[in-house]
Amino acid sequence: MIELRTAAVALLLTLVIAAGSGILPGARAQDVAPPDSGIVRTGAVEIAVKAGFDKLEISYFAGMWVPFRITITNAGEPITGRLIVRTESRPSPNSEVREFVKDVQLPTGSRQFHEIPVYVSSGHKAPEILLVSDGDVVAMTTVRVERTFGRNDRLEIAVVDTDSTTLSNITSTDIFQSPNRKPFESGPLSITTQDQEDSDGGGTGSGSGAGAPQGAQNPTTQNTPSPPQSRSSRRGRSNQQGLTARPIVIQSEDLPRDFVSYDSLDAVVIGDAPLSQLTEDQARALRLWVASGGLLVVTGAADVAGLRSSGLDDLLPAEAQGAVTSASLPELTDIYGGFDASEPLLIMSARARPGGRTLIGSADKSIVAERDYGSGLVRFVAYNPRLNPYRAWSGTRHLWTDLLLPAAEMKSKQSNNWIGSRRRRSPRSNFSGIQDFLFDLAQIEPPSANYFLLFLLMYILIVGPVNYLALRWMRRLELAWLTIPGVVILFTVVSVTVAQVSRGRHTVAADLSLVEAHQQEGTSQVIGSMLVMPVSKDTHEIAFDGRDTFANSSDSGPAMSATSDAVESQRDQREFRMRVPMNTWTANLFSLRSISEGARPLFSAEERTAAGPSVIIKNLTDAPITQAVYVSAAGLSSLFDLAPGEEKEITLSGPQMMAFADWYSAQLAQDSHEAAIFDNLEDLLVSRVGGEQVFRNGFFEQMPMVASLALLERPLLIGFVEKSPNKMSFSSSLKQRSKSLYVIHL
Repeated sequence: MIELRTAAVALLLTLVIAAGSGILPGARAQDVAPPDSGIVRTGAVEIAVKAGFDKLEISYFAGMWVPFRITITNAGEPITGRLIVRTESRPSPNSEVREFVKDVQLPTGSRQFHEIPVYVSSGHKAPEILLVSDGDVVAMTTVRVERTFGRNDRLEIAVVDTDSTTLSNITSTDIFQSPNRKPFESGPLSITTQDQEDSDGGGTGSGSGAGAPQGAQNPTTQNTPSPPQSRSSRRGRSNQQGLTARPIVIQSEDLPRDFVSYDSLDAVVIGDAPLSQLTEDQARALRLWVASGGLLVVTGAADVAGLRSSGLDDLLPAEAQGAVTSASLPELTDIYGGFDASEPLLIMSARARPGGRTLIGSADKSIVAERDYGSGLVRFVAYNPRLNPYRAWSGTRHLWTDLLLPAAEMKSKQSNNWIGSRRRRSPRSNFSGIQDFLFDLAQIEPPSANYFLLFLLMYILIVGPVNYLALRWMRRLELAWLTIPGVVILFTVVSVTVAQVSRGRHTVAADLSLVEAHQQEGTSQVIGSMLVMPVSKDTHEIAFDGRDTFANSSDSGPAMSATSDAVESQRDQREFRMRVPMNTWTANLFSLRSISEGARPLFSAEERTAAGPSVIIKNLTDAPITQAVYVSAAGLSSLFDLAPGEEKEITLSGPQMMAFADWYSAQLAQDSHEAAIFDNLEDLLVSRVGGEQVFRNGFFEQMPMVASLALLERPLLIGFVEKSPNKMSFSSSLKQRSKSLYVIHL
């Protein structure tokens, strides 16, 4: 009997434990989902999360912005709360928690989709997605993130299509420029070991003719004297490092709604997918991503009507006129080889638009065409890669190598962490690294030791003797073991307080930016870094103006706070806001990115040749530009300054026998802020500035100006401005100093 009672009690305990842990059906409060699956069901609420593209993979050495697509279903009571994506920086003494927040309202029976761009810089802990209401966590899930080390040698290509096998035939194709052939002009060559060594070790980059019309002479192969070896060449930079193609097929609804969310992608290919349902934000984000330097390839399978309805049709270099059937395409087969089957060839009939360049075919029959948009590139290929005989065509790999080459070249130039990396110091500059420059610009120095020395001298000469005489007079010398430490503590506190007060009552900020403006397209992008040192310990709010402005606390900077409080980020249609816990006089470093459309012209320029080449330049802004230079196919100016509203006529001289970066650096005063800025931003100039083939050819650091200036399609104005391009508000009084390098395509 006792044994039966014991068994019954054990069974009852087992049932209770099972019910409490959610094993029994109908007894669980939360459905069990695989760990890091991104799916959770809690009561009447279900959350499903998709992060990134295909998978979420983060480099240990650099972070990136990632789209988190979150679907919430609420079958219970209405919920008003916050949707939070929580991540952590790299594990280190400076690690911090970041929260990206969006306010939500979930009525009963609602199903809502939300996309939040999140800066992820570490894979050591899975990002958490939380729904919070009245301070309580309603539901929480995580997504898996993979952590990688070393250089990412894959070219990540998003293929917008309904067929998961589209462009699978180029998977693992090596994308690099062979020095022995010109893209779109000469036939494919067998890639020998020597070719690979040449491509890894140097050469002329994309200057071998990528994007040039058929029959165009490669300007970098003209018989010009060899220039002195540039600083960039001595640093060992090579933009000819092979990358392996990795196509990822996504649905059109997975196209991001913010341009920074494309960070993990190197190219986007528009295939056979409906585009008419793209939202305004999706179309805008894709357009801005291209303008910021992205590569967009539109195929003959694209939904032309959808492109037109979303406004993306304006980006195309050729106007699609409908599908036609052709018996042969010698324009393609003469370059890349014949098709394996003799089937009718369906292509999109297209005519080149003004500003577009036909790479294969003719102006009336563009098979492959391209156009620059902002700093990026849009390419068009007239056939549908899903259809036969193109699908099984042996020339596909070679054609797509040529199409994707600009993305590979840009990726090989980019630095993982341009703020944190320390370039080799220029012999002309006293500064080393962005952080050091920002400290110098902000005029931040340690508290003067004079205060401590003064108080120490007073203690030795006055306080010490007075303390001794007073205790002796009181006949209480034994109290010296109390009074001496007390006096030391008091004087230390007073001296530290005086030293801190001497710094001032204003929070100090300094920012450095590269601003690139394309006046014809009306686009302007800013890449910058900012240092903030507050006057008080508090959670400060920083707001940056702009619908397409994004900021994040930099992994290169010091710890944001000694507390466990998170850095909270939230954005709307007007600004990007951050709530950052800060300590008194502790440096906080931020990275900034923004882009805008419809920007007004900053400068006007009119070239004249009557009495020698010259240009009349007018400053249309409210800020002066200094140490500026005008560069065009007509010549090169000396450095000049231009006040707001001022107009000057500048004489132009012939090009130099060195690369632009070497020449311009030599014109700047030694040990000046301008020399330090140019030295620190030179890598960004090389990797980010675009809009013409000449920049992909190595305008700044490789090509001598005798060759590069003749290739410029638009004049350039480059100079320094002391007004910040980032409009910022801070929760307390702020003393801000700014420096920007402007690159303006006139």
